[in-house]
Amino acid sequence: MGHVIVHIIKNFRLWERPSQIAFLMAIILALPALILSVIGDEAIRGYAVASLMASLFVAQLIFLWASRGMVSDYTRAQRHFLRQEFAQAQQILLLHLQKHPKDVQAMTLLGNTYRQQGDLDNSHRILLEAINIQPMNYFPLYGFGRTLLVAGQYEQALQTFQKARQAGGHDITYFDIGESAYYLGDMTTAREALNMGLTRATDDDNRVWMARALLCMMDQSPLPPLTDASRAYWTAQAHLFAHTPYGEALHVLLAEQMQS
Repeated sequence: MGHVIVHIIKNFRLWERPSQIAFLMAIILALPALILSVIGDEAIRGYAVASLMASLFVAQLIFLWASRGMVSDYTRAQRHFLRQEFAQAQQILLLHLQKHPKDVQAMTLLGNTYRQQGDLDNSHRILLEAINIQPMNYFPLYGFGRTLLVAGQYEQALQTFQKARQAGGHDITYFDIGESAYYLGDMTTAREALNMGLTRATDDDNRVWMARALLCMMDQSPLPPLTDASRAYWTAQAHLFAHTPYGEALHVLLAEQMQS
């Protein structure tokens, strides 16, 4: 029940206007029934309870109807995103945001989708809009930091990732802080963050390799071996962002690994 109430409070303003009005009317009609079911006479208490249950049932139906688009659109877009079908995800999210222009969750996914297609300008724009709506929401902050990082804007990326951590960000953010600091030349911060990431966030093999590789670069020691999957991932990232300082740095790092 608590989860449902939080969802309603968070997303009510994103509902279509008829759904908002109908839901409020159902709640208003439920209030007298609630009062009578508690303090009413024995003769009317049963009718009041029945009326209350009917009003709440109608409110539940309205809630499910009003939420159908947001859940369906976002879920479908997310599935396309995870399958790397970015054009399809983008199309769904753009249509969704025409109806719900302040949906930060959808804006964040769209910004990440733009980035995965190499469209850093639009990624920057939509993620910044999301942050302006919810300045301390970890997800758009993290996405914005990723866009800044791959664009080679390392100082802004570092500041954004640090803010994302303050907003309750996942431990994987330490890897991003470490990468940003490394390319910015702040080796003390880079080393501390990368080691923290290797201690707390070891699920992503690609990020773990990068952290170890950068630590090896700082120590002037041979780079760790790459699995075929990680090599394919980082090579694809280098090609996607080849026009940025970050992409160029990835090419250098991969070439260095080949010689290790």
